[in-house]
Amino acid sequence: MKRKWICVLLAVTMLFGMTACNEEGKESSSSISSNSEETLDAAIYGENFSLSDKELQYLYRYFYNNYAPYFEWYGVDETKSLKEQEYYEGKSWFDMIMDQAVSYGRDILAFCEEANRLGYTVTQEDLDEIDANIEAVEVEGTELGYADLESYFSEEYGILLNKEEYREYLKKNTLASKLTNDLMAGYSYTEEEIEQYYEDHREAFTFVDYLSYTFSPEDNGLTAEECEAAANRLAAAQNEEEFRSMLSEYTTAGEDEILTTKAGYTDGDAFSQWAFFSGAAGETYTVSDEENQSVTVYFLLDEPYRDESKTVNVRHVLLSPGTYGGEDAALEKAEELLNGFDGTEESFIALAKQYSEDSNAAEGGLYENVKSGEMVDEFNDWIFGDRTAGDHDIVETDYGYHLMYYVGDGEPAWKVDVKDAMLDEDYNADYTRIVEAANITTNEAVIDGIEG
Repeated sequence: MKRKWICVLLAVTMLFGMTACNEEGKESSSSISSNSEETLDAAIYGENFSLSDKELQYLYRYFYNNYAPYFEWYGVDETKSLKEQEYYEGKSWFDMIMDQAVSYGRDILAFCEEANRLGYTVTQEDLDEIDANIEAVEVEGTELGYADLESYFSEEYGILLNKEEYREYLKKNTLASKLTNDLMAGYSYTEEEIEQYYEDHREAFTFVDYLSYTFSPEDNGLTAEECEAAANRLAAAQNEEEFRSMLSEYTTAGEDEILTTKAGYTDGDAFSQWAFFSGAAGETYTVSDEENQSVTVYFLLDEPYRDESKTVNVRHVLLSPGTYGGEDAALEKAEELLNGFDGTEESFIALAKQYSEDSNAAEGGLYENVKSGEMVDEFNDWIFGDRTAGDHDIVETDYGYHLMYYVGDGEPAWKVDVKDAMLDEDYNADYTRIVEAANITTNEAVIDGIEG
């Protein structure tokens, strides 16, 4: 089950991405009672907080823009109302997208209600960040030739949301995201708890390596009986060398065709069940497919193991050519920052907070426990090169120039995965508790009135 994050839908890339969020509030947020006549006009509401039809339209438009690039693939005609175009079994495209917007809106309000109960407030610092965001959106609109925020929203996104309404929405989303962040920061696990969780869910965090080959009449030019005989002979191999030697008599397949590494457990798969629970390294296992008259022989190279590969902790400052007027200018700025850098992590954190254009700038550009292959190639190659703590340099990627700072090795990959799974369980339990306790109501009449 995936975590359901509460984040702010905002930023200069208006409606095209979710950004991480910081703080939230109570007295500064718009608040209405569910007994108030005002709830008659609310699209979604709880005891103290509501979302108007305009705010829900804002959320709808965000999810709409996520799908819009793929409409052509699905035969969706953007010149027609999505309410008139079927998505699946009588459900329109409008219904599908609006369901997601409503679900997200209900989550925002549920977390607002819980945050309010716990005494959270929107601080002045939060309000300053919100106002800075609004100003950035206004600047974007001005650059496109719009006189004000309202006309920008209306013409570019079809959203009838004025500046103050947008501000009120951001305050509620900020409040909800504060609680989310505090929940996440509050989860911690001892080494003993991590090991115990691993033991209790071993098959989810272990892997096997094996050799395999399938004998089939269609591919091998053998009869079904000959395929079975060949498979039985191969299955009798006593060791890897013998298995490979016998296999070479039947195929010229390369290593990438017969060797599988780091295979995870697959529920319901016969070989997987054997390999993870009863097989031993050096043994073979045979699976017959009567429908295709084929037989697959497996040779288990090792028993289930956990991924001990290292992860790394790294900080970076992203400088994009678009901000600095071209690649040369962005590189020049990166070199200027690097030349003035004193080599300490504290100074690098300050640089990231001031200059980085990545979403983690507020955290000093920190990426923790990064696995090999998770970042773009140039970034990945640098952090997984021959690095020592404190190394710094400039790396170019398609995103721009990155000022890099190697913090040090992270935790083993298996431990990162286990802790993520534990965090997911704990957060999802809190999420379920908060949502169920909030008693959020949707006003279907208002929702149906939103244009699609």
